[in-house]
Amino acid sequence: GDVYTVPITKDATSALIEVQTVYSFANVRLGDNQVIRQHDVGVLDCSDLSEERIIVPVVVTAVDGTTVRTYNIVLVRKGSEIAGKVITSNFENKHIAEIYVYKTEDTREIDDEENAREIIYSGYTNEDGSYEIELPSEGTYDIIFKKLGYLTHTITNIEVGEFEQVVLDDIELYAGDIDKTGEIELDDLVELNDHIGEMVNDDNKIFDLNEDGIINSIDRNILKKNYH
Repeated sequence: GDVYTVPITKDATSALIEVQTVYSFANVRLGDNQVIRQHDVGVLDCSDLSEERIIVPVVVTAVDGTTVRTYNIVLVRKGSEIAGKVITSNFENKHIAEIYVYKTEDTREIDDEENAREIIYSGYTNEDGSYEIELPSEGTYDIIFKKLGYLTHTITNIEVGEFEQVVLDDIELYAGDIDKTGEIELDDLVELNDHIGEMVNDDNKIFDLNEDGIINSIDRNILKKNYH
């Protein structure tokens, strides 16, 4: 039979479903209801939040009493989303960056050891730089992108409606903030120059801005291009 998909929120524990036949003498039965009638209403238990899809059969009996047709209402848990793409200086076009999402209304400090701002989501972009972040509910959010050796990029006050996917413009992350001051400046260039010619290891990987395994003039040119 026909399938009708209906979104419900990620945290919904019940759903009110109402069905009615087009023809006044036909009858309908919703789910496990035993009573057959022209109009049926049911409250479905959705308390098992691990169920991403809940199928509810709707059985319609025609006027002749023998012709029966079954439809399916599929309840699909769906959250609000933020999506987009970041671009880095990676030499293989693998634009991987960290992502952190916070509620805009939560104005606590991120690095407060006793009462830090709550992280709503943390994760990484896909290799191509794309991301789709599923949020717990509609609301207004801030999103922060981080990558070793790069300037942090922050977007605030992103308004996301119920079941809405907000697609942000592509974001270019700028490489060269070696000393993590929030600026790309002469001190960063001096530090990088001290490591030119080195093969990359855990101690010096912050200087390998294009992530090709060696610290060289390519990394220096990337930094100089982004120098302010």
